[in-house]
Amino acid sequence: MKYYLLLFLFLLQIPKGISQSFNPSTWNRESKNLAHLGLGFEFSSILQAGYERQISKKGHPKFLYLNQTIPFGNSFLDDFKTEIGYGSWYTYENFGANIRLGGIFRRLEMEKVRLLNFGSQVTVSLGYYKPKFFISAEGGFDKAIVTHFKHSASYRSSVFIDGWYNPSTGGNLHAGITAGLLAKKTDYSLAIGRIVAQDWQTNPLIPFYAKFSIAKRW
Repeated sequence: MKYYLLLFLFLLQIPKGISQSFNPSTWNRESKNLAHLGLGFEFSSILQAGYERQISKKGHPKFLYLNQTIPFGNSFLDDFKTEIGYGSWYTYENFGANIRLGGIFRRLEMEKVRLLNFGSQVTVSLGYYKPKFFISAEGGFDKAIVTHFKHSASYRSSVFIDGWYNPSTGGNLHAGITAGLLAKKTDYSLAIGRIVAQDWQTNPLIPFYAKFSIAKRW
């Protein structure tokens, strides 16, 4: 039970990061690159930076992305999450649906243990997009697949041994709304939503998230 508690705490304390992205209002403006910077709150105060590259306009537009999320703490890089993924858009008139699939690497260090985790995330959004604004609903699932535990000397001798623990043992879901204003080369967005563990019953201490982002396109 202690092992499951540690992993559950790990899942709740590392933010997933809701990222700025190309959308049907902006990808036809001769821009193939997007970089974004965001500040917000998700289990803790977070800083997020990312990059997205358009790889195809034919058929359903496709993108590759990289996101780096860091919670504010005493040591800047003690905890972080890195996500690399792929996204595809499906559109009809002013409506658009986006599916993103990502691979995740994250780190969390506490007094008794340091955790390294590989996982995955799938996110789906559906929105209404105009040249100067958009609003969308988003939902996603973040799954821990395998986790490495490195314990303190005292904890290792009496409780656990170090090593990789598998199979996957937990995950969390998020759902929310994102709204944005779009300028010629700059986008501004605000995302708010709800977080719950995969059992649909367990909540983090603060079960909500909010983030403001600025993105530049070129």
